[in-house]
Amino acid sequence: MRRWLVLVAGLGVMGGCGRTDAGPDTAPGPVEPTPAATVSTPPAPARASGEGTAEALMQLAFPGWSKSRPSVVRMKPVSREAEEQDAAPWVKVTPALRIPLAEDRIVLLVAGRPSTDEGVDQAGHASPANLGAYWFRREAGGWRLAASQASFVWTGFFGEPGELHPVKLSSRRQGVAVSNGSCWQGQCGEWLSVFEIGDGRVTPLLGGQDAPQIVSDVSGATEACSALLAAGPGSHRVEADAYSDAYGCFTVKGEWLVRPGDDAPGELEIRFSGHQASAASQAPAETSAPAPQGDGAMRDVSVSPVSETVVYRFRNGRYELASGRNPAPSF
Repeated sequence: MRRWLVLVAGLGVMGGCGRTDAGPDTAPGPVEPTPAATVSTPPAPARASGEGTAEALMQLAFPGWSKSRPSVVRMKPVSREAEEQDAAPWVKVTPALRIPLAEDRIVLLVAGRPSTDEGVDQAGHASPANLGAYWFRREAGGWRLAASQASFVWTGFFGEPGELHPVKLSSRRQGVAVSNGSCWQGQCGEWLSVFEIGDGRVTPLLGGQDAPQIVSDVSGATEACSALLAAGPGSHRVEADAYSDAYGCFTVKGEWLVRPGDDAPGELEIRFSGHQASAASQAPAETSAPAPQGDGAMRDVSVSPVSETVVYRFRNGRYELASGRNPAPSF
């Protein structure tokens, strides 16, 4: 229900939008980060002067790129059959996040939105965006493209990667957190992934099928839920038809932070809060009459507060759950 994956780039410009073939190594799949083997070193020694704005750096990574004339990059085919049919995905690239690493080093994260080779949008609800990384060094004469990883993850919905947050993992290590989510018929969810930005390489620390759900909200899925949660903790009576056992009733959100370590990445802490409702079973006792339904039928529902802290610690090259239980109901 969440993310996907893909790969590497070469550079060139053709026709309407700038078009580039990217020749990578691993096909996109659900929510998994792209392998590190997608790192490449660009040959061109082009330079950009000034402070290295996102727009200027994009023009180094994608010659001919501009806001009014975005480049379109071709990614690796998703399967051998697709490769034989020349069915590789195209993405329209835009700057997503510029992170200064030092006075003379910058990394630019670039988002790729699914499109045709002419730049016509192809994103649907389930379409993730590609995220790539481009490293730049300042030398005599300006900024130079030093390395690139055209795809380190496919993630998000509607062709957008979500929110990107620069994260200081330790005194010497930089990271980026990516949070994104969507809604399905009143059920809304959001997930969190964390990556380390190394020297010419982005490495996943938390994500894929292990990505924690940090928002779980079904308050819009049934008629009574939002009013129940707004009423706060306690016991409430609602019309039986307005409460759904299938959907339940809850809204849970996690606020996260990374406590930078001295050398290794520090702890990732997620503090959850919210409310969750639970209804008495409608199943009648063996000797009682069936529970009434329809007009006038009521149910007793109790609302309880949610408060939980989850801690992840860096072990064996990744973040692993160290304590706590994620109270956000999955769906």
